[in-house]
Amino acid sequence: MSSRLRIAVLTLFCMTPTAQGLADVTTLPIKALPAYLESHTDVVVQFTSPDPGCVYCVHANAPFQAVSTRFDQRISFVRVQWAPWYRIPAEAKPFGIIALPAQIAFKQGARVHTQLGVIAQPARFAEQISKVYDVPQKP
Repeated sequence: MSSRLRIAVLTLFCMTPTAQGLADVTTLPIKALPAYLESHTDVVVQFTSPDPGCVYCVHANAPFQAVSTRFDQRISFVRVQWAPWYRIPAEAKPFGIIALPAQIAFKQGARVHTQLGVIAQPARFAEQISKVYDVPQKP
């Protein structure tokens, strides 16, 4: 099996939706992210860690989840995480990840917006996403 096919299979079987099957955020392994970005047009990715040692990471999840509910399914919200938080995997380096958490918006595979750190103002972050993709938020 080719590595590209393995990544595609990994993407299909390792996508982990949250929130009772009607997920607004999909969790992917870092190795599956490039294939996911190739197959989805508008994607907002949160790079974070489930490691309780990364307090900022733990506090970043709820605001990211909240923002994801403000948009329809045209925009995919994806969470990529690893532990321990301070060991950034080599696969994250091409995305410029040097600290966690980080949120990056991609449009047709190209980075169009980056926010580092916790989303302190979810409404403002949602407005930025709305502008980047030129889509309205849900009422």
